[in-house]
Amino acid sequence: PKFVEKLVQPPFKAYDLVTERLQDGLGRDAWAERLGGQVAERGRAKILFLRVHPAIVKGDEATVVASFRLETPNGRKVARETYNLVRENGRWRIDAIKMYEAPEQ
Repeated sequence: PKFVEKLVQPPFKAYDLVTERLQDGLGRDAWAERLGGQVAERGRAKILFLRVHPAIVKGDEATVVASFRLETPNGRKVARETYNLVRENGRWRIDAIKMYEAPEQ
């Protein structure tokens, strides 16, 4: 889905796609700046492959898993991100993100 692309690629247009809890009281620009800093700390990676698995929906909560194959400055790696979504103000929004990365190959 587009939310994954908006979340992982600059300029971080995902502000409207995350819950107020994840916005952490920050305005759009401050939130994007903080997210940009976090991405810079992890290093730039080119997405070679992205697969978004079907959502598992239970009432007003859902889980979506995205699998990535990445090219990093240090080599290729496989990563997976789990997005927990909740229905907030009638719209699905990301409430938590868990990242798992395999060692670089």
